[in-house]
Amino acid sequence: ESLLRPKSIAIVGASQAANRLAGQVIPMLEKGGYRGAIYPVNPRYETIGNHKCFPSLSAIPGRVDHCIVAVAKERVLDVLRECRDRNVGSAAIFSSGYAETGAEGASAQQELLDAAGGMVFIGPNCMGMVNLVDKVVAAPAPVFDKSEGHGDVALLSQSGGLAYATVAFFAARQHIDFTYVVNTGNSAGIDFADLIDAMNRDAATKVIFVVAESEGVVGEVIGAVRRYGLVKPIVLLKLGRGATGARMALSHTGSLAGDYRLARDCAEQHGIVCCEDVD
Repeated sequence: ESLLRPKSIAIVGASQAANRLAGQVIPMLEKGGYRGAIYPVNPRYETIGNHKCFPSLSAIPGRVDHCIVAVAKERVLDVLRECRDRNVGSAAIFSSGYAETGAEGASAQQELLDAAGGMVFIGPNCMGMVNLVDKVVAAPAPVFDKSEGHGDVALLSQSGGLAYATVAFFAARQHIDFTYVVNTGNSAGIDFADLIDAMNRDAATKVIFVVAESEGVVGEVIGAVRRYGLVKPIVLLKLGRGATGARMALSHTGSLAGDYRLARDCAEQHGIVCCEDVD
């Protein structure tokens, strides 16, 4: 609930620079019509836009439902511990340099789980989430600049670029609108089965579209179908199908791509519709 429908959002590492991801989130929230509280956090600024800027999470007077973490990798653990101390409901970790960089990064990624405790988070190496039903555009996604409503398709994607640029761009041209777009990046802190369960319960969502790089995520989607049944149609686009794609997936989100034919056959056996390309 705090991840998908946050009543208040803190942006740790918020910036006044419009060419940085951390500087694009607040304008997107405002353009998208977000009605909750926005708390920029950066000791370098007193204000960002029309918002008072706080030196730390602990200095924010109200409750924080969702925290966007957009700081250097070296500071992420401290921010997550502060989130835990403040009982922040969820987080999106934009910071990169984890499993996508190799074994050392994968070890650092595991430390995020310990620092977060039981807090739900997406990322690291992600670009946040969008909830068009409740007007929460908590991602640097200009494609949703002029969205006036929502559709009935939920997009759950490991890849942020594919979700917010390629898929969302071409969907807009085809007049296909979304309810939610959730980019999980390296997918360390959220289970796709939980996301599918949430979409199954969402009245506005009629179709669930999953863009997966790792066979582990495909396994989570299949696990959701086995656990809950095929409540709504699920469409799957699996990336990293060949040798080159598998190498790119590993360097992109630290995902092991696995055997595509096996993943496809298992998914289709459970009633999941597999597609071969973005079209």
